[in-house]
Amino acid sequence: MSRLISGLSVAALMLAASGCTWVQLSADAEDVELVKQTDISECQKIGTTTSTVVSKFGFYNRDKEKVGEELLNLARNEAFNMGGNTVVAASAITEGSQRFTVYQCP
Repeated sequence: MSRLISGLSVAALMLAASGCTWVQLSADAEDVELVKQTDISECQKIGTTTSTVVSKFGFYNRDKEKVGEELLNLARNEAFNMGGNTVVAASAITEGSQRFTVYQCP
């Protein structure tokens, strides 16, 4: 009986956590924008960053939108730290990771 309750508790925790956003956007990075590659013609490339978050708990996949939001928040936070104000997604999301190119735009 106690194993059943323990198992249910773990399952409930996993479901609750899957809807949470764990990576918060820092106040400093709020002005960092995500744009398309076609929108950076007048920008200076600063570098690249790779964001990685947990995308799966055991057999349970986290919500794709939440994972994407967290990856973008990490990229925007890092872009600010690098001196950039713009990021462009340089890859698709794969197993909780995504590459971004960081730019300084006028």
